[in-house]
Parts: sequence; structure tokens; C-alpha cells
Amino acid sequence: RLAQRRLDVTGIDISRRSIAYARRYAQEHALFITYRHEDYLVLQEENQYDAALLIFGDFCTFNPHQRQQLLQNVHRGLKPGGHFVLDVSTRLHRQCHGLKNSWYLSDGGFWRLGPHLVLEQGFDYPEERVYLDQYIVVDARGIVTVYRNWFQDYTTQTIAMELKSSGFHVQGLWGDLCGTPLSDHTEWIGVVAQKNIPD
Repeated sequence: RLAQRRLDVTGIDISRRSIAYARRYAQEHALFITYRHEDYLVLQEENQYDAALLIFGDFCTFNPHQRQQLLQNVHRGLKPGGHFVLDVSTRLHRQCHGLKNSWYLSDGGFWRLGPHLVLEQGFDYPEERVYLDQYIVVDARGIVTVYRNWFQDYTTQTIAMELKSSGFHVQGLWGDLCGTPLSDHTEWIGVVAQKNIPD
């Protein structure tokens, strides 16, 4: 959508498949977008971008050290006064969609190409506002693989504080990145932050 509005767009992802899909889609739709297969936790650009976007709650999946590194990278990569747009989940999101405790059989899909069993369970750590989704996948050969996805949840105050500690100030908060007003039933917080301009 940004490229369709004639913005100069660079997309970065650590997943080769995601980048390959994005490149195919851009080519099929005549969109001029630069896609790079890289880890944005190690980017070194300086004063290059007017804005950076991190969506679908990706920020919530990193540990505190990784989040600090990411914010430093974004801050360094933005031009003075540049904007960082992101969304983060709230505890209400976990209450509505977390605490899984189930299993299912699959003929093939997200976790494996062939038949497999998936055991899923959620673990909540409310004192830290942290949640764990754990998936145990057993394939037809009996090979067991465990996947753990950690999520840090936020309030408007905690995300503002974390951004402030890395040289940003919050310009706007919403119930999502579509501009829905915040409410007591907000599962997501959409954030527009600006890189502080030195005095």
C-alpha cells in the first residue's frame, strides 16, 4: 500500500521465504520495492529513513535486550524527527486468545509437510506481563520438536516508557494501527513515536 502511494519502500525480513514471496508479489503487481533478506537486529544504517514500521506485534516477541537493540537500530536508521510506527499487544489480548491447552492431528500444514500431531499449551506470567505459547510437534517418524513463542504485553504507559528510554517520544496511541480509539477493551495498542531531535 505504501508503494502504491509512490513512497520509496524497503522491506527487511530474516525469513528467506517471506522475502521471496514479497518479491514475487511486488513483481506481479509492478511495485518497485527493495526487499532485503537480513536480520533487523543487526542493521547499521544511519539517518536514512523517514519512517520505520514494525507491525503484527513483532516487537512483543523479543526479549528485553533484543528490544533495546532493535530500538537503537531504528533510532540510528531514522532521519532526525523520523517516525517509528508499531503495534503491541495488551493483557486483554492474552485473556481473549491465550491459555491454549489442546491438541490436533494434521495431514500437513504450517508445522510440517506430512502428517503430524500438535500439542499446544499456553503459560501466563502476569506479574511480568509475559505469555508463552508452546507447541510440541510429533511427526510420523516419532521425531519430537518443541517451539516456544514468548510475548511481552504492554500498557500505554509501559510502551511509552520503553520508547522514551531509547530516544523516542510518543505522538499518538490508538486501539490498533487503523486508528481505532483506545478503550478498556483494547487488545492492541497502535503507536506512532518520533525520534527525538537533539537540542
